[in-house]
Amino acid sequence: MSTPRAFPLKPVPIHVSDEVLDDLRARLSSTRPPLDEGNEDWSYGVPDSDRPARRPGRVRR
Repeated sequence: MSTPRAFPLKPVPIHVSDEVLDDLRARLSSTRPPLDEGNEDWSYGVPDSDRPARRPGRVRR
């Protein structure tokens, strides 16, 4: 068994302007999720009926 190594990547902070973030939030809040047709057998992932309701306007900062 090999010896575990430290994770080679280090977090690098990024800087994004408030204008860009506001635009992203506006775009995300105006999107509509696709219909979940044909997913009764979970072949496409967790069905909408089993997911918690999405709260509009709640984007983490």
